[in-house]
Amino acid sequence: MQIFQERRGEITMRIVKVGGYSDRDEKELFQRIQKITDNQLYVQFEYVDEIPRTKIGKCLFLIQKLPIA
Repeated sequence: MQIFQERRGEITMRIVKVGGYSDRDEKELFQRIQKITDNQLYVQFEYVDEIPRTKIGKCLFLIQKLPIA
């Protein structure tokens, strides 16, 4: 899983479906994020075949492309 953000108040959850991942898991993730953010975050799910790795082989958990204010 990777969180991608390029706009304030919105995130995309990039997820590689494995094993028993189901719609129920997506619903639970969504509900937990909404609870933590007090329903102030738009969450989109994107299902991918893989999460790209860095040059040294690590997966980035968060990619944030917001301008620094």
